[in-house]
Amino acid sequence: MQKQGSYFTEIAKSIGVHKSTISKELQRNSDQRSGAYQVDLAQKKYHQRQANKPKSIRLTQEIRDFITQWIKEAYSPEQIVGYSKICDVPCVSLERIYQFIWQDKKQGGVLYKHLRTRRKRYQKRGNINTKRGQIPGRVDIEKRPEIVEKKER
Repeated sequence: MQKQGSYFTEIAKSIGVHKSTISKELQRNSDQRSGAYQVDLAQKKYHQRQANKPKSIRLTQEIRDFITQWIKEAYSPEQIVGYSKICDVPCVSLERIYQFIWQDKKQGGVLYKHLRTRRKRYQKRGNINTKRGQIPGRVDIEKRPEIVEKKER
């Protein structure tokens, strides 16, 4: 629409956004050499900005010290999360605590030895390869006896 000579106001009304949004988008993502707006270039610039933007780090040194203190006191990660909610202390998720513990183990730490699971790796619920709910020694349905098909007993 811009190439056809439409104003920002007309473009904004047709898309359903404010005219300043159109102006900012064209300024930010137009080609620097030719000044033309190209969709592929705009998308590429967007992805670069997303990759380079600073990420917020929630696992601060203060929270690491808090987790380390309570793990050494033989508290489970579940208890640490629960305690932090009751006392309104900032903390991270249960899964992030386990990640921190296993990362500590890779770096030669001993936090994992304080876990109640006795060094067994925590298993996520969404794991595809889990054996939960599997019947041990089960027989496949194709391998059942012929008499079963007759349904006489």
